[in-house]
Amino acid sequence: LVKSNYINCSGATSNCNHTVNITPNTPVNGCLGGNILLTCNTNATLPTYQWNINGVTIGGATQPTYLANISGYYSVTVYNNGGCPVTTNLLAVNFNNTAPQAPTIISNGSVLACAGGTQTLTASSGFSNYLWSNGATTQSINVTQSGYYNVTGTNSLNSGCQATSQTIEINASNVLAPEICMVTVDTNTNSNIIVWEKPITQDIDSFIVFKETYQAGIYRRIGAVDYADLSEFNDTASQPKVHADRYKLAARDTCGGITLPSAFHKTMHLQVNAGIGIDRNLSWSHEEGISSNYYYRINRLHQNVWTTIDSIQNNINTYSDLNVPDINVDYIVEIKLPQPCTSVKNIQAARVRCTSNGTTNKTIAVPDDVGVEELMKVINVNIVPNPSNGKFNLTLDAYENQMVTLGLITITGQVVENKETSLKFGKNMIPFEVSSSGMYFLIMKNKNGTETYKVVVE
Repeated sequence: LVKSNYINCSGATSNCNHTVNITPNTPVNGCLGGNILLTCNTNATLPTYQWNINGVTIGGATQPTYLANISGYYSVTVYNNGGCPVTTNLLAVNFNNTAPQAPTIISNGSVLACAGGTQTLTASSGFSNYLWSNGATTQSINVTQSGYYNVTGTNSLNSGCQATSQTIEINASNVLAPEICMVTVDTNTNSNIIVWEKPITQDIDSFIVFKETYQAGIYRRIGAVDYADLSEFNDTASQPKVHADRYKLAARDTCGGITLPSAFHKTMHLQVNAGIGIDRNLSWSHEEGISSNYYYRINRLHQNVWTTIDSIQNNINTYSDLNVPDINVDYIVEIKLPQPCTSVKNIQAARVRCTSNGTTNKTIAVPDDVGVEELMKVINVNIVPNPSNGKFNLTLDAYENQMVTLGLITITGQVVENKETSLKFGKNMIPFEVSSSGMYFLIMKNKNGTETYKVVVE
């Protein structure tokens, strides 16, 4: 029984120099309904990550850590500077320990709108450790502001299993909690923008923006916007090219009380990895917080022109671009909102698209058996057309006058052409012609090293 084209391989790992491993590095048992933090350790340069379970990639799992919550065999693949993938050994994770009974919360006192006060929340005993939703670790906490509060208890006698209480709502304001309309990435500042639609009222003094910390579910205040100002906040400390972020919004009333925080919104984080040849594989974390009435649009930048190359449903967060014109491309994934999101000051600024970060992967992984290695480019290279009918031009944008050696070899290593040429500062074009169809490698050497590009002749 033969299944054709069942396995596709790209890149090479035989001579990859970076190491990759997972912590913990031995089989681990977790608690039913819980999770286990897996951490990837690597010495790769500009690493990109892809977590896998039972040999299958996990969509959106592209961070150095992953929170496992189902049993299986986990691994992580790490690319070194966009190429040379190395995958760890499998780590067995099992969730078979029974969680303890959830703690309960007793409340004393009250917090009143425009009157202040303190409310004391006490968790039931019987746990070795406590963690409240505001980050406190004591059995009791004193509350003076609005919020949703719960507590997680850890039972050290039961393999460290945890259970979380029901949530208690405390409201210290008569003002309704505002809602975030969207979070998006500003491509001009490379930072996250939080947008909300301002309610018409005289009871709000300002809006307060909260951002999730490194602890899941724990938010801290990062800024405030006066009611009279534009209803947007630019998180200049964000790094959308590195990871996604979650945000919540609250309002401060004219008495100084703070409303309950809104539901969170999470940005999209896009990563691009090398596929077969110059193909590109995109994966991103889902946007969370907007209605389900949307779809994703895949946008590609080539020669300073953005083009929507495809649209896909909102339950998919991976995409393979199999029609890449050349390696000089960038990508953005965006959501077309069902209706505009209007931030208000004295004028309206309607936003209709929620975008991810922009990213690219211009490094091509090449086989080590052709005797080349990936080095930082000092020349912009373009091969047109590719694929070709045997005639193609190599365009080189050089940053200085220099000598380069150009070699064209077959996939088996046979030298078809080898020549040395002098590049001038600026654009240079060198023609090539071959008589047989197939795959070729164009090798370019200069004083800075060697680079290789794939050429297809049909």
